[in-house]
Amino acid sequence: MRHLVTCTEASQAKNIARFLTANSIETKVEESGDKVHIWVLDEDEYDAARALYEQFLADPEKASSSVPETAEEVPHDHSFEVKLRPYASLPQKKSFVTTFFIVICALLFITSFTQRTTPSGILLGLTPTTKLLLYDYPASMEKLTKMLDETGVKTQKELQALPEVTRKKIESLDQTGYWKGIYFWALRPESAENNLNQPLFGDIRKGEVWRLVSPIFLHVDFLHILFNMLWLFFLGKMVEERVGVARYIGMTLCIAVVSNTLQYVMSGPFFMGYSGVVVGLAGFIWMRQVQAPWEGYPLQRATLIFLMIFVVGMALLQLTSFILITFNIAQFEINIANTAHISGGIVGLLLGRMSLFKRGIT
Repeated sequence: MRHLVTCTEASQAKNIARFLTANSIETKVEESGDKVHIWVLDEDEYDAARALYEQFLADPEKASSSVPETAEEVPHDHSFEVKLRPYASLPQKKSFVTTFFIVICALLFITSFTQRTTPSGILLGLTPTTKLLLYDYPASMEKLTKMLDETGVKTQKELQALPEVTRKKIESLDQTGYWKGIYFWALRPESAENNLNQPLFGDIRKGEVWRLVSPIFLHVDFLHILFNMLWLFFLGKMVEERVGVARYIGMTLCIAVVSNTLQYVMSGPFFMGYSGVVVGLAGFIWMRQVQAPWEGYPLQRATLIFLMIFVVGMALLQLTSFILITFNIAQFEINIANTAHISGGIVGLLLGRMSLFKRGIT
């Protein structure tokens, strides 16, 4: 349901509503003090209703006279003030799915952290949990893990102190045998042929389809998971309460699959975090605020601007890193899932434009 117009005279509102109804637009009239509001029941008919309303305003007498005397009266609701109480005063729904996602992320983080006892776990974060849930886990990485664990080293300093032959073998395994992404190809064009010849979506093609989504539940460190979970609690809660459990889960899966896949294509399989979905939720909320402000998403524009600045800032930082390395100015390598952030935000914006995710006022 979508708000069309507010009238100060009940007779005018009645005539407008009867005119719309006579033209096959279902409406509802509600009173609020000395004002009368007209709603279009089917949001998809809003544009047609708006055009008819403009037609009515152009010549009210002609429009009213065109409505048969036997035209059906529009339902009139006098309890409008109760229906449009501020969101904060409405009964709050429980955000079970958002809470569940937060708990899953926390449990996986704790589990993975306790598994970081081997050199590969400490230096690369390759624990049994991450191996199972990364977008892809190439077979060549298993060889790297085994060799690294055999060395017994647990710091970068100890790794650099290894015999040159051993260190070269470890580095060669880390650079070959799996898809490392378009960014790697752009950064190191001399390795392009080897990189582009590697198979993509290895584990997913074997049937491990959960990997399309599972990287969002993994996090690198405490600050990483804290930042993402605070945003998830803040944004996910308000979306879940308005669109319902099924559509909220569907939205999360859609954003996760698209952002994870594009990030994999761009940078290879070693990325993790909920931030792509977080940016997607923010994009969705912003679009619903534009498309349907009456749905009551209580997100300040300043908050959205802050998140946008963060995403743009991280992208510029990545670009700076690329330029410095490309022109041999400095070895300033960073690992930020900018593709997931940007693509997640775009998917959220697109979903926000779909009537499937609208929230009706009841």
